Amino acid sequence: MPLITQTIKGRSVNRVAILASEADLTDVLALLEGEVTQYKEEGTAGTSEPYPYSKNTKKFSVRKDENSVSVTIRHCKASVGTRAIRAAAIGKLDCDWETAIKAEKLNLFYDSSKNGGN
Repeated sequence: MPLITQTIKGRSVNRVAILASEADLTDVLALLEGEVTQYKEEGTAGTSEPYPYSKNTKKFSVRKDENSVSVTIRHCKASVGTRAIRAAAIGKLDCDWETAIKAEKLNLFYDSSKNGGN
């Protein structure tokens, strides 16, 4: 399982292990703000640091028929809106944990840029 770190303005703001195919991972990483580094996870440690500025969080689900998966991206690029998320998700992201069923629909649950930041 790959581990990514996200760095914005010299501060590490996000460390997360991702369970995804290489194709899905590539599509999601393209949406993230700042510098993103991918590692092989071998252990966990560390402490939380304050965020460098307001987050641009997006939470959405992708689905096809009865299969769906919820996704949260905490630090999107400022330019990323619903259109960019749809382009990265529809027909590309898997909407099932066990099969490669590609998403046909996207439902945006939360967009912090429209809800006052953090």
